[in-house]
Amino acid sequence: MKQIVAKHRDDCSIFEASVTSIDMVVVLAHGLRNHRRAESIQLFSSIGQAFPQAYGLLHVQDDEAADFNAFRVFRLARGAVQEFPDPFFSPRNPVIDDEYAGGDD
Repeated sequence: MKQIVAKHRDDCSIFEASVTSIDMVVVLAHGLRNHRRAESIQLFSSIGQAFPQAYGLLHVQDDEAADFNAFRVFRLARGAVQEFPDPFFSPRNPVIDDEYAGGDD
């Protein structure tokens, strides 16, 4: 798992692989970007290919996409990654953010 994580590492994300006290491997991927990055999604896919029993969710928000006010959710289950609209954080405004009014806050 650590080799997969190292292969997809980039300068803007933090990917960590740890083993829990009950010998479960946990991978954390976090970063604060405003654009979709292929590395994160490729990491998710690589984990699914190597470990088909793995599962998890990856939330992505891309402010340059047509649906810039919405998150997308990538679900890893049974070795496959599927993309879905996000029902929890979308629309970003007003669920998470207030409307930007400009200025020098």
